[in-house]
Amino acid sequence: MAWKWTGSGGPDVPSAVTDGSYFYMVDDRGRATCLDAKTGAVVWGPERTAQGTVSSSLVLADGKLYVVNENAVTTVLQAGPEYKVLATNELDGGYTLSSLAIAGGRIFLRTESHLYCIGR
Repeated sequence: MAWKWTGSGGPDVPSAVTDGSYFYMVDDRGRATCLDAKTGAVVWGPERTAQGTVSSSLVLADGKLYVVNENAVTTVLQAGPEYKVLATNELDGGYTLSSLAIAGGRIFLRTESHLYCIGR
């Protein structure tokens, strides 16, 4: 075992992601934490993303972390050693437990009543 994290605020439901250098996780209350992937040391966090419960897993794409809460509010964070919120986007107020899917330069998000395709 290389390391074991015993800090508070770990996720019950959302899965974590890594880019090889950093290990990112968000807890059920929307607090994001970044650990050094080699040592397990806390790099930043826990930091509050959008208010509300988070059940969907983090998604990492193009150097960005996507956190979606159950109210379908997506917070986009910069991946890396500095905590930085790049954007917050709110949809129609729908409910979701789904994780984002990213393919072909588009973001897909399902709520209780819609499937959204966000892209250029």
